[in-house]
Amino acid sequence: MIRVRIRTGGGLARGRLCPEVLELPDGASLRDALEKLARDQGLAVSGKVTLVAVNGRRVGAERHAGHLLADGDVVSVVNAVAGG
Repeated sequence: MIRVRIRTGGGLARGRLCPEVLELPDGASLRDALEKLARDQGLAVSGKVTLVAVNGRRVGAERHAGHLLADGDVVSVVNAVAGG
């Protein structure tokens, strides 16, 4: 079992309680973490206007499935916000 910290921004968790720590099985990928957030929290965490980073380094959508997470990693998920 690994534990990763979750950070959200851009209004992503507005009105929802997003977990600070997500528990995942050993060998879990970034995609696994994002799918668990979507399923358990109802968060829209994929799409062209979403930036995902692990430990401060951007991970493109094409690499989510192959990016394995480690205990203590910090996953940041930020939706783009526009305004005027």
